[in-house]
Amino acid sequence: MSDTYQIIQAIKQIEANSYDGAKDDKGSPVKIGLKREKQSPREMRVMDGFKVRIVGDKIVIIYNSEISVKEMHKPTFQNDLETMFSKIQTHIQKEYKKMTNKSLRLSPESDCKCLAQSLNYRVNWIECEKIYSVGALKKSMNSEDNKLDETLKSFSDKLKKDLRESK
Repeated sequence: MSDTYQIIQAIKQIEANSYDGAKDDKGSPVKIGLKREKQSPREMRVMDGFKVRIVGDKIVIIYNSEISVKEMHKPTFQNDLETMFSKIQTHIQKEYKKMTNKSLRLSPESDCKCLAQSLNYRVNWIECEKIYSVGALKKSMNSEDNKLDETLKSFSDKLKKDLRESK
């Protein structure tokens, strides 16, 4: 159980340390590969970021951003989103390695799913998610399930024994 907790805690800490304007240990800005990092201060600010949701032995990475209508209708739009997810995945794996000295294996379960909403005639808001299977969580949860099964079995046996004795 503690292993699962530590994995989840590390992933959520990486998410917390990746906010807009975050600085690393050396004081330089955290580089993930998001659009907001590529802008000069004179340009209009682009809102984009990611968050992580953990469901069982999987994590769901959610990327949200403002994009122009022109960007959304480009033929490479889906590939651009997949590239963004791979940058976020790489960032999480790299930071996890730095934080715990262990590697984190994230295997994509499917392509990204995207919801686009119009903010005005120029700008759309997209929210995309992609599901990854976490190798370390799968191993950890399987061992915990075995421990839980053994605990429940011993409790059930003890309960049956006590019921027989009480009759």
